[in-house]
Amino acid sequence: MFSAFTTVFHVRGYELREDGRIGHATFVQWFEEAAIQASAALGYDLAKYHALNAAWVIRDLDVEFLDSPRYGEPVEVTTWVSDFRRIRSHREYQARRANGGELLARGRAEWIFLDLQTMRPRRLSPEMVASFETNSIPALEPMDWPAFESGESLGQWEATRCVQNYEIDQMQHVNNVVYLNWIEQHAREAWVAWERDPAALRLRRHYIQFRQAAQDGDLLRVVTDTARVAGSVIWRHQILRGDTLLVEARSVDQTSLQPSRVAV
Repeated sequence: MFSAFTTVFHVRGYELREDGRIGHATFVQWFEEAAIQASAALGYDLAKYHALNAAWVIRDLDVEFLDSPRYGEPVEVTTWVSDFRRIRSHREYQARRANGGELLARGRAEWIFLDLQTMRPRRLSPEMVASFETNSIPALEPMDWPAFESGESLGQWEATRCVQNYEIDQMQHVNNVVYLNWIEQHAREAWVAWERDPAALRLRRHYIQFRQAAQDGDLLRVVTDTARVAGSVIWRHQILRGDTLLVEARSVDQTSLQPSRVAV
């Protein structure tokens, strides 16, 4: 039997948005904190990684949001490692109502083990791999994203952002969750600029690929294209520093997906 780790978070008032729902980024913050706790429970806490002069960084994030908990409600977040491959690992996440077990969100992240001295990937030691029991169960299946170019273009939107110091984490770069906030904020700005009802915009799933890190003070361009493809509204996002691509992502409208049945 594989080892899954579960921890409980309670919805705080400051996590609620104007519609009374928590932001999607809050789920991802919970996922990342649950991963830290799960690793620590197996002997690999932050002090251990500091001694190894190494850290895990996210390469890809696939996340789906199904519903939002209410203020004060306890939410169980379960995480497990599904595989190890030389320098990388996939970690799975599910968030459920503690009362009733309803699935609220789920995600899958590919993590790279990074040597902090060389800032290059480091091969995982046999001791580390042996410490984590793995399985092949994904929290959600990969989405077969439709070809963007085959759809009807709904528009392109471009804006600039200057990285703020409060967006920098202890790795000295923009935290992964911040990019999700940028993507959703930028999509909303585009929706409003196109004179569409922002209340009707409910992005449900994101697939984000992190290629290079943004630093404090960087001036960035965020470019978003939107298309209607086979009845779905698909978004394509790029975050660039000059001509260098830092992050690319795809998003889909809430009404475009049928929930899959993956559970542990």
